Amino acid sequence: MRHPHGLRSAAGAAGGGGGGGGGGGAYPKLSTIALAIGHAVSPHVTAYPFTVAGGLGSKYSNPGTLPAANGYAVRFSWAQNVIAVGSAASPYIDAYAFSSSTGFGSRFSNPSTLPAGRVEATCFNSTDSALFCAHFNSPYIAAYAWSNSTGFGTKYSNPASLPAGTGTGIAITPSDNAVALSSSANPYIHAYAWSNSTGFGSKFSDPATLPPDNCQSIAFSGSGGAVMAVNRDTSPYVSAYAWSGSGFGAKYSNPGSAIGGSSFAVAFSNANDFVAIGSNASPYIYVYPWSDSTGFGTKKSNPSTLPVSAVRGIDWAYNDGAIGMGGDSSPFINMYAWSASGFGTKYADPATYPTGNGEAFAFC
Repeated sequence: MRHPHGLRSAAGAAGGGGGGGGGGGAYPKLSTIALAIGHAVSPHVTAYPFTVAGGLGSKYSNPGTLPAANGYAVRFSWAQNVIAVGSAASPYIDAYAFSSSTGFGSRFSNPSTLPAGRVEATCFNSTDSALFCAHFNSPYIAAYAWSNSTGFGTKYSNPASLPAGTGTGIAITPSDNAVALSSSANPYIHAYAWSNSTGFGSKFSDPATLPPDNCQSIAFSGSGGAVMAVNRDTSPYVSAYAWSGSGFGAKYSNPGSAIGGSSFAVAFSNANDFVAIGSNASPYIYVYPWSDSTGFGTKKSNPSTLPVSAVRGIDWAYNDGAIGMGGDSSPFINMYAWSASGFGTKYADPATYPTGNGEAFAFC
C-alpha cells in the first residue's frame, strides 16, 4: 500500500491526480506493478503488467463491462486494488477491482448521483476514502465517499462557490486539506479547502496572476508547497504557483526553455525533483528539474526517440525509474527509462496496442 509522507506524487493524476488525462497525484509509489491507458475506441481502457526492470507484459483481458465511451481519465487507488476510469458517456465514471495477477475484476455499482457529464479527470485522496471527478456541465466537480471494498458511497455536497466552467483536471494535496481544479473558464484554476469528514470548505482566493486561458490539467507538488496548471492556447502554456495552507502564493517564473505549444498534462516526479509536461508541439514531452523554492530548472535533453504525437497523459513509475505517457498516434503509448540524468532508453512497445488515441495514463 502507498502511504503519504509529505514528500511526493499524482494525479492523474502520480497516483492521486488524473487528467486530460492528467494531473499529478500527491504521494510516492512504493511499487509499480501495472499501467493503464484511457483511450478512444472500444474497449476505452487498456492495462498491462509493468516493471521498471522488465517493461511491459502481455495485455490484461478487457473488463467484463466496458466503459461506455472514450476513456478520458484513469487512476489507480493508492492500495493498488481499484482502477477508476472517467469517460464521455453515462455513467461517466466506472470503477473496477484490480489485481496485478489477474487485471480487471468486478465493476462496482454506479454512484447513486452520477457526475453531470463527461469526466475529464479523477483522483483518490490519500486514504482511498474519497474519489473526485472533474467533469463537463455544472457543478463541474464531484466528490464521493469511497471504499476499496464496497465502492461508491454518498456524494459530498457541492462547494458553495462553483467553478466557472468545465472541469478538466483535479488534484488533492498530500495532507488531504485542499482540492484544486483546472477549468475552461476564467479564473481557470480553482482551489477549495477539503476535509475527509465534511467535504468541501471555502474557496481559496484566486492567484494574483491568473493563467492566460483554458487550463487542461493540474497537480500539487509532493511536498504540497506548489501547484501547477498547464494551459491549452496561450504562451507560456504553464502556470506554477507557490502553495500553502493560506492558498495561492506568488507565481513562479516561467521555464527558461519555453514549451512549444498547447499543453495537456502535468505530473511531478515521486521525489518531487522533476516536473513533466505533455504538449502538442515537438518534442511533445518537456521535463524540467523542479524545486518548490526556486521553481523550474534547465530543461532536460529530449529522449533520443521522441513520442510521435501530442502527449495527453503522463505518470512516473516507482522510484522514478520510468516515465510513461499516452498520445494521439500509434502506438498511443510511450515509456522511457528515467534517472537523474534524464531520459534513458525507450521501452519496447506493447505487443497489443491500445485501440485509439491515448487520453490518460497511470502507473499502479
